[in-house]
Amino acid sequence: MGAVAPERLIQLGVETVRGTEVAATARLIPRPGEVTWRDNTEKPPLEADWGTLDRRHSAHPSQVARQLTEMEMTADCSFEQILYPLLAGVQGGVTPVAQAAGVDGHLWTFTPFPTADPVPDAFTLEYVEREGITNRMQVTATYGLVKRIRITSSPGAEYATLETEWFARNGVSQAPTADPGLPTKNVTPGPKWRIATAANFAALESAPSLLQAQVMGFEWELVTGILPKFRLDDDSPDFAAYQFGARECSLKLTLDLTAEAETERTARLQAAGIQYLRADVVGPVIGSDNHKIKIDGAYELTNPIEAGNDDEDQSQVELEYTAIHDSTKGAAFEIVVHNNLATLP
Repeated sequence: MGAVAPERLIQLGVETVRGTEVAATARLIPRPGEVTWRDNTEKPPLEADWGTLDRRHSAHPSQVARQLTEMEMTADCSFEQILYPLLAGVQGGVTPVAQAAGVDGHLWTFTPFPTADPVPDAFTLEYVEREGITNRMQVTATYGLVKRIRITSSPGAEYATLETEWFARNGVSQAPTADPGLPTKNVTPGPKWRIATAANFAALESAPSLLQAQVMGFEWELVTGILPKFRLDDDSPDFAAYQFGARECSLKLTLDLTAEAETERTARLQAAGIQYLRADVVGPVIGSDNHKIKIDGAYELTNPIEAGNDDEDQSQVELEYTAIHDSTKGAAFEIVVHNNLATLP
């Protein structure tokens, strides 16, 4: 048996009814070798004293108790493909708003509900491993949702990274939808991301203060709180629905050890202070404006600050913030994507 060449195809389509299969309408593009598709079928070992020294007997094989599909993917962060995990993990049903003539493009705004169901959009996921034109593995799973999103960036000659963790119902072996073709994908170079502070949410838009000449990298992570819900009243070992719980959002900054970093230690960590931070990136032009991703949040500093790391003989410090609900905004964070998509592909 020869090895299978790594020619992977990942396709998806948004479901009208969660759990009801639809044809794929778009492709997800991971980095080479940076996707894991997991058939997480659980079969508890059926162990007993069968009158032999063998604790398992061929007359009584283990049975399927629970089934789940999981997918982990790392991709270059783009202004278009970021929409899929946001719709499936932050807030569903978001309708883009067309911008005025001259500005052009569409604005997708994700402000997660603080006290209600985020009603995420579920996706049918298709995973294919192929060798040339022959599909060696082809699996379709419904009810695809996202439980974790992570965006990282550094000043190196590379693109920002988008990591996502999906879950779905048990995959079925079947032929995939005809290839919808390569998607539009404007990627975000790592060094183009910026970090800004402000006195409140509104000021992040009207009067942001850029942290210049000191940011060496950032990591924004969201644990969505969306998980599979298994029930006894379901006639299948698949999960019956999704459950939503507390979400956890964090922002980790790596900075040169500057006066601002020391101020954060004394004014935020050693005092009850809230810091409003924005991570954003500007891309290709749309009309007279640009592609943009803006991640705004209210944060507090509760984790230890670590100093003593060196980069090319420069002292660095790591600050790890935790998002906190802001009563004026009505949310802990908000994500705005400005791209050229009037609808989800």
